[in-house]
Amino acid sequence: MLYNQYGYPLRRNPAFTPPAGGSGLQADVPSTCFVLEASNIDSTDGSSQTWSNVITSPADGSAQTDFDMYRGATSSATTDDPTFTGTAGVPGAYWLLDGGDVFTSITATPPGFLADIHKTTGGTAWWVAFAGRIPNASTKCIWSTQNTAAAAGYRCQSGSTENIQLFQHSGTDPRSINTAYTHGSDTDFIVIISGQAGGGVTRYWGNTRTNSTVTLTFATASTDPGGKFTLGGISPTATRLPNTSRIYGLIGGNDYIDDTAAGYIFDYMNTSVGVTFA
Repeated sequence: MLYNQYGYPLRRNPAFTPPAGGSGLQADVPSTCFVLEASNIDSTDGSSQTWSNVITSPADGSAQTDFDMYRGATSSATTDDPTFTGTAGVPGAYWLLDGGDVFTSITATPPGFLADIHKTTGGTAWWVAFAGRIPNASTKCIWSTQNTAAAAGYRCQSGSTENIQLFQHSGTDPRSINTAYTHGSDTDFIVIISGQAGGGVTRYWGNTRTNSTVTLTFATASTDPGGKFTLGGISPTATRLPNTSRIYGLIGGNDYIDDTAAGYIFDYMNTSVGVTFA
């Protein structure tokens, strides 16, 4: 560990000012449960098989490590591991995907509040923010609590016209809806989605600090999710984000957030990535 002249741990490039470990974001958005950042040296050193959550006390009471993710499907280095690109601890680093890559939660089921976001009974309010780049228009999964496209769970995906789609599946009755946000081909973007417990009106932000809403009528579901929490795709390789996709970070929490909270998330990731998303 390196230290600065004041005796504090040096965690990042000196030009990077937000508090390390996501503590600044959690102070502004108390519902924050996990922060996975490619540019955070505490989240990844660029070579480890684990992408680590930097929130020490997740708001939902989970353990910090419950939200850690493996590069690939397991802890072993294989061809489905995203490739770290950039310099560890320096703004602008990202994970590069080759069309078959994925991140997978280390827990057997989606951790914490994520296990319940598709449910109409026992569900919870939630938000998830994804920062990345997708090179072309194709229906591919961004993040999911399913292990197959027909399993119980919830997912966010990029559609065939570059629009963001929301998908809830009860295990028997799939429901899906498009947002009005299109991310553009090979363009950096952040999309934040926040849902109410048990479905209903969902807020979303796509490179803007003002929310739009969409209503997804959930199928009745009390079934546990069908798989682990994944980022970049689900089990079938056909669902995975296309070659040259980038992932800068994934952040989430257990609340139905508003524009003020979304603004703090943009502030945090603008600095982390070195791009003014909004």
